[in-house]
Amino acid sequence: MQTYGNPPPPRDDQPSARHRWWLAEDSELAQAVVGAAEACDNASMARQQRQIDNYCMYGDDSVLTGNAYEINRRRLEGNHIANAIDTVVSEVTQTKPRPMVVTINGDWFDQQRARDMTHYGDAIFHSLDFYSKAVEAARDSAIAGIGILYPYIHPTYRKVCLRRILPFHLVYDDQGMTDPPREYFIRHICDKPELMAQYPEHADVIDRAPSPDNAAWWADAHAYRDVVLVWEAIRLPSGPGKELEDGSVETDGRRCLVVNEAVLLDEPYDHAELPFAVVRAIKPVCGVAGASLVERAEPLQTEHNELSERLQDAWYLCSSPIFLVPRAANIEKGHVVNDVGTMLEYDGPQPPAWYAPTPMTGDAYRWREKLKEEIYEAVGVSQLSATSLKPKGLDSGRALQVYNDVQSRRFIGFERDFEGIAIDTYSAIVRLEVQLSQEDPDHEVVYENKQTGQTNRIKWSEIDLEADNYRVRVFPASAFPENPAAKIEMLQSMRDREDIDSDTFYELLDVPDFESAAGRVSAPRQLILRQLDSMLRTGEYVAPDTYMDLELAIRETVISIQRATLDEAPEERIQLLRDFLVDVQALIDEAKPAEPAAPPMGPEMPPGDMMPPGDMMPPEMPPGVPPGIPPETYPGAPPDMPPPPLPPEEMVA
Repeated sequence: MQTYGNPPPPRDDQPSARHRWWLAEDSELAQAVVGAAEACDNASMARQQRQIDNYCMYGDDSVLTGNAYEINRRRLEGNHIANAIDTVVSEVTQTKPRPMVVTINGDWFDQQRARDMTHYGDAIFHSLDFYSKAVEAARDSAIAGIGILYPYIHPTYRKVCLRRILPFHLVYDDQGMTDPPREYFIRHICDKPELMAQYPEHADVIDRAPSPDNAAWWADAHAYRDVVLVWEAIRLPSGPGKELEDGSVETDGRRCLVVNEAVLLDEPYDHAELPFAVVRAIKPVCGVAGASLVERAEPLQTEHNELSERLQDAWYLCSSPIFLVPRAANIEKGHVVNDVGTMLEYDGPQPPAWYAPTPMTGDAYRWREKLKEEIYEAVGVSQLSATSLKPKGLDSGRALQVYNDVQSRRFIGFERDFEGIAIDTYSAIVRLEVQLSQEDPDHEVVYENKQTGQTNRIKWSEIDLEADNYRVRVFPASAFPENPAAKIEMLQSMRDREDIDSDTFYELLDVPDFESAAGRVSAPRQLILRQLDSMLRTGEYVAPDTYMDLELAIRETVISIQRATLDEAPEERIQLLRDFLVDVQALIDEAKPAEPAAPPMGPEMPPGDMMPPGDMMPPEMPPGVPPGIPPETYPGAPPDMPPPPLPPEEMVA
C-alpha cells in the first residue's frame, strides 16, 4: 500500500526515451508512433469506458460498434437525462457565434482585409456546415465532457474540410496533470480504397495492412469490412521554433499520420495551438475533458429506472384481478372467463368476490416524480423547458425571451466555450489557408459580402493579415432574440418608433416566409452598396444609373463617405464617392419637371388712361338686392344696417 510521503512504486510504463516518438528517426517513426499511441490508449481506457457508459445512459448505443462491450438493456419508463441534455444543448446553441476579425492599429487597407476575412469566415462556415457540426460537438461535451471539431486539408482536393471527432477517438494521457498534455493521438478508421487514392505512393502498404480486430469495441468487422486503423500523432512544440534560411522552421513539434508500418504524412508542427477545436460543457479542474452532465444525473436516473421497474412488476402482478370463490358457492371454475357480461350461478350462501389489490402505494409514485424533478435540477434546466410547456402568464414573445435568458444563466460558461470553439475553428482554418497559399500562391477563396449581396473570388494572399496585426472576436450572428415571436415584436416596436424603416424591417426579418419579400425589398439598397464598395475597393469610378433609387443613393452615399472618412480611407477613393454623389444629384435635377412659363401680360394702357392707384379706387359696391327681398336676407350686411333705398316705382315699372 502506498502512503503519503513515500515514493511511489516503479511503473513499467514510466516515460522514457522510447515514448518520445517525435524524436524518432524516419525509419523508426511508424513503429514509435504506434507503440506510443497504444500505450496512451491503454492508459486512458478507463476514461473511454466511462464516456461510452455516458452515451448508453443518454440512450444512444450506436457508439457500440464492436463485440467487446455489452450494454445492459433495462426497461426505462422515461429517459429524462436525454430530455434534459437536449434542452441544454438547444438553449446554448440557439445563438450562432460569428467570428469577426478586428485589426490592431491597422490602416484602412488592413481594415478592408479584416472585413474580407470576416466575410470569408461566414462563407467557409456555411460551406463546411459548421453550425450543425458545432451543435453535435456541444452535445458530445454535455455527454462525454468534451466535443471536438477538426479542420484539415483534404489530401486529394487540397481544400479545407471539417470533421467531428468522437471524444473516445481522441487519445491522451492527462492523469494527475494540472496542465494539458503536449501530445495527442487521434484514432481514424479509414476506408482502404479511399486511403489508397489519397496516398498512392503507399498503396501497397495500405492494402497489406490488417483490418482492426473485431474484438475491439470501436472496430466491428461487420460494420467496417475493408478498413484500416490510422493513427494521427500530434506533438506541440516546446517553444518558439528557429527560422531557417529557406523559410522553414526548426522545431521539435511534429505531426504524423501512420498506418501499420508506413508513414503517410510527416511534417513539423510549429503552432502553439492545437490543430483542432474543443468545447466543454463544464470547465475541467485538471486535464483536458470537463465533467459530464450525464454523470451528474446518472445516480438519479438509475434510481428512477429501478423504481420504474418495480412499479412495472407490481402492475404486472396486480393487473389480473382475483376471484375469491367460497367452496360452499358450488361454482364451476370453467364458468369464470373474461367474456363481457358473463353470468355466474352459484348455489351456496356466499357469492364470489372480485379482488383487485392496489399495485403500489401513492408514496412510491410521488417519490418517482421527485426523482424526475431532481434529474432536471442536476442537469440545470427546468422541467417546463424540457417538456416544451409555457409557464402561465407569459404570453408575449418578449416575456418568453426574458424567461429563457434568465433560466440559461447557469450555462454561461457553456455558452462562452461554445463561442470559443467558433474562434478556435476559424483560427485553425486560417492557418490551413496560409499553408495552401504557401503551396500555391494563386490559391483563391470565395466569400460573400452580406451587406452588398456580392460573391467574390479572391486570392488568399490579398486578404491575409499578419497574425500579430489582428484579433478574432466572436459576436452573435444576430443581436435580436432567437424566438420568432420576440424578434417580430422587437422589430415592430422599432419600426413604430421610426428607428428603422419598412425596408430595414423586412431585411432584418429573416423568417423563411419573408425571405423572398425581403430580397426584393433590399435589392435597391444592395445595388447601391455594391457600387460604393466597388469604388472603395478597386479605386475605379462607377457612374450611377437613372433606374436607381436616387434618393436612397444620396442617403447611402453620404453615410459611406462619413464611414470611409472615419476609417481613414485614401482621399482619392473618398473623392470617388463625392463624385458619385454629385452625379446622383445631377440625375435628380434632370428628372425634375420644368417650371411653367409666366402668363403673358395684357396690352399696355396709354398714359392718359392709367388706372388710379389702389387706395383711390372706390369701394366695391355690393350687388343690388332684388325688390321684395327682406333686409335680413341681404348677404353680408350687418344686422343693424338699413336696407338700401328702393328705386322709384316708375323705374320699377
